[in-house]
Amino acid sequence: MRKKNMAIQKKHLPNYSGIVFSNNNKKLGKATIVANLTSAEHCPAKELGLCRVEHCCYATKCEKYSPNYKRKNLIVEDWIGNASSDDIYEVLEAYIDQYEN
Repeated sequence: MRKKNMAIQKKHLPNYSGIVFSNNNKKLGKATIVANLTSAEHCPAKELGLCRVEHCCYATKCEKYSPNYKRKNLIVEDWIGNASSDDIYEVLEAYIDQYEN
């Protein structure tokens, strides 16, 4: 992660040094930023009984086999739920700038 991006992220998420947003999804291409807004554990569709893919959920599978992925999703979920829109925008903008260059 670039230094400017990391400095901005550290300002808003001081206890997290991982990647909040990514652009390395092969299906979507590098021009698309991926943001997991919640963990699979707290999925709104699942909680409301609206999930049609619970038996093959990608997020659940990733979180089951990678504790670090679940930890990241829970940290980001908490931050996004409590951060101001300006704070989220500032971090997202840093990622966009990083991926454009």
